[in-house]
Amino acid sequence: MRVNGWVTVSEAAKITKRTRKTIYQWVRDGKVATMRPGRALWLKLSDVRHAEKALPGRPRKNG
Repeated sequence: MRVNGWVTVSEAAKITKRTRKTIYQWVRDGKVATMRPGRALWLKLSDVRHAEKALPGRPRKNG
């Protein structure tokens, strides 16, 4: 579920084809803006896209 340019960690992992661990690392490194309006952690989609292109890492294999 996307809300005005924000996605959950699970959605970010699917979009970027990276693991949730990688997404959380981007958050810890300050590469992705976050908000937590409730229990879920939301990530700014434009930051996720930028991190996907700018930071090292390989997409995970499907299978």
